[in-house]
Amino acid sequence: GEGEEENNNEVKWKDRVVEWVGETDVGMQASYIIAAPRLARPSTVYRLAVSILSGSTPVDVTAHMSSHRSSFNTARATISPGDTQDLLIKVPKIAEDRAFTLLVEGRRGYSLVFRNSTQVLVTPTFLTILMHLSRPCFTGGQLVSARVILLTTELKPYDEPVDAYILEIKAFFIHTNGDMRPSGVVSVKYQLPELPQAGWWRVRVSAGSQHQETRFLVHKIYDPLYEVFVEMPFYGLSDDEEIQGTLTGSYLTDKPIYGNASLTLYVKQPWTLPDSDFSRVSSIFYNHVDVMVDFSFPMASLLEYVQQLEGAEVKVEMRILSPGVVVSVVGTEPFIFRPGMHFSAAVSVIKEERQPVEKSRLAGSSLVITPSYTTSSGSSSTLPQIIVPALTTDGKLQEETFQAIRHGMRMRKWAAEGAVEIQETKWVNEMAWAEREVQDLMHNYTREQYFTEYRETGIYRYVQVTSSTDEAKVGEFAIFHIRSNFPVHQFVYLIMSKGMLVHSAREVTHGVDVVTVSVAVASSMAPRFTLLVYVTTDDGEVLADAMALPVKFFNSMEVQLSVNQHKDHSKKTVEIVVGAPPGSFYALTCQRALNYFKQHPNDLTHTRILDHMNLPWGAAPIS
Repeated sequence: GEGEEENNNEVKWKDRVVEWVGETDVGMQASYIIAAPRLARPSTVYRLAVSILSGSTPVDVTAHMSSHRSSFNTARATISPGDTQDLLIKVPKIAEDRAFTLLVEGRRGYSLVFRNSTQVLVTPTFLTILMHLSRPCFTGGQLVSARVILLTTELKPYDEPVDAYILEIKAFFIHTNGDMRPSGVVSVKYQLPELPQAGWWRVRVSAGSQHQETRFLVHKIYDPLYEVFVEMPFYGLSDDEEIQGTLTGSYLTDKPIYGNASLTLYVKQPWTLPDSDFSRVSSIFYNHVDVMVDFSFPMASLLEYVQQLEGAEVKVEMRILSPGVVVSVVGTEPFIFRPGMHFSAAVSVIKEERQPVEKSRLAGSSLVITPSYTTSSGSSSTLPQIIVPALTTDGKLQEETFQAIRHGMRMRKWAAEGAVEIQETKWVNEMAWAEREVQDLMHNYTREQYFTEYRETGIYRYVQVTSSTDEAKVGEFAIFHIRSNFPVHQFVYLIMSKGMLVHSAREVTHGVDVVTVSVAVASSMAPRFTLLVYVTTDDGEVLADAMALPVKFFNSMEVQLSVNQHKDHSKKTVEIVVGAPPGSFYALTCQRALNYFKQHPNDLTHTRILDHMNLPWGAAPIS
């Protein structure tokens, strides 16, 4: 007979989903699968998927979420054998507790088929809140302007009441915009007094149970007669011959200055040392500076004060980086491959200090990938190399690069096998030249990475998920390919994003080995979603595979912006002409080019928005 079973076989999927695979009797095959997120958020729908794998009659499934002080509405569904359905639980705006117990039961009539429970965390974070301040820091008498963007998990404007505050250092509420209906955007302004309290002030936004803050610096600055600016790149390479920059200055009226000037260079190594460890290197004196002047210091002069250039920092906020390049396969080791199936991976080329490689250097470089394998018996062998040619159109340069790489590898192989006669000076010199060429070309370029087989024991059956879509776009379709090396009648796929289960479906294979699935990309799946596929074999084994895909949600609509050059010739006002689809909110920010290039943290960039949206859900939003 069928009875109650307390199954503790919980399988984590990147700590996002808890999955139960249950059997109704000992020794029998799996009869049900439950996939449920570990997180729930206010004002959202909690979705879990239940699959009934065996039996002859439908199963009545109920899902209930409760704590010792409150409970949510119960979700019910009648699921036929071989089918998968979603159960939906509405999470209220404000949850009294953070931890709830999810209880899922299945019955046939009055007979209990299964019962499983787990803990679900209800996080107060249910919005993406972005804050943009008009300046990185403020002084007395200036206007503090803050723009707050509130987006739901579907990237739609949040239109519920919002409280926005500006707080002093001692958390006094000095300015507030309360109970506003923002339509996705809130603006807060406050005029600072002439002598404000110096320190870190805060802008706080409260929406439902979510509270988020951002800090800004307030101090008193007295305007000087003029300012001097030293413009330099953010970093330099240790193989550069000079440290170069530009010295300029202007009055508060933007009138350029002129006169004599002196420039002093300091250095410390490593750059993490305190500023008190800076050592004076040299000085340059200019008898006359008119508007601007270009300066340079020899890079070799730093070696008299530091042991090595890599990791050094000079006083003018310029850091010296290693010229080495790291080439690696993107992902977390060990990488998984499945015998007999296609394997693809992305290769990353980046500097050791995680700075991008110059485009000109990439265009003139070639990439050589040497795969090797080790069998279960311990024998090793090398597979054919993969050579990616340079993008340069100079065929002679390409050929010289290929010849140097091939010749160097051939010489190294001959030397390792003892095929080179040391007495022959010609071959020794040729081998030394080839070794030196390979070292120059591949110095700090190579990195060994390890791959492992999907399974080491048991029956060798595999399921693989790949995609022919490099970057999904909202409103379009993402194409996935599901492969298997054994007959599969049907499979279930789950779409997960931001800790939530977005969608689940069952697909019939009709006896083919490769099934193509097109998934409509919704805004709730941005900035990244994961497709998880699992199948159940005839003998009850559950096999799964998954892959993540980024979603491009920027620039989803066409907008226009132009400056009216014929409006005000006195240049006291600027008129901007904008165009966007109806219902759009157009927000403009004006700042000096110098501040824009510095990318101060008060400004919003694509990278910062993505980083904020990729924060672990449930993390404390107060900064």
